[in-house]
Amino acid sequence: MDIEQSLTKLDDYIGQKVQVVAYGASYIGTLQKVDYEKGFMIITDGKDTVTLDLDFVESFAALGE
Repeated sequence: MDIEQSLTKLDDYIGQKVQVVAYGASYIGTLQKVDYEKGFMIITDGKDTVTLDLDFVESFAALGE
């Protein structure tokens, strides 16, 4: 698992399973959307959906299929 440092690469992972560390917690799910203008990302695990503020994302990693 490679931990990415740049949020500008998030678009490459739309539709893929990712792990995001934000707000001191780890979130795992499929990356649905990234909106750089409004500053948020949406992740879902199939039953729950979370919207994360990009300013609070500490790291993210692609987990594969």
